[in-house]
Amino acid sequence: MSNRWKYWYSWLVASLVLLCIILALMSWIGSAYGWDMQNLLAPEGIRWALRSTLSNFAAMPVIPLITVLVAWGVLQRSSWLKAMQKLVLYKWKE
Repeated sequence: MSNRWKYWYSWLVASLVLLCIILALMSWIGSAYGWDMQNLLAPEGIRWALRSTLSNFAAMPVIPLITVLVAWGVLQRSSWLKAMQKLVLYKWKE
């Protein structure tokens, strides 16, 4: 991976983490001022976030595609695909 992509990925991850922190702080401020919000920093808010994570993750239709692509990348980077290809070709030639 080139340095340009590593730089872009690091900014993407940092931006997403910063947005999550801002969201948590806004929920805390909103609940302090009496807005109709769930405080994500309170114990009940943390429990709610953890309970709803799996259902929110499973409800997205793109998740199977992302899972397959991540698995494919892991297999490709670990050279497992090349090893299996050599094994299959070796067995096939016999």
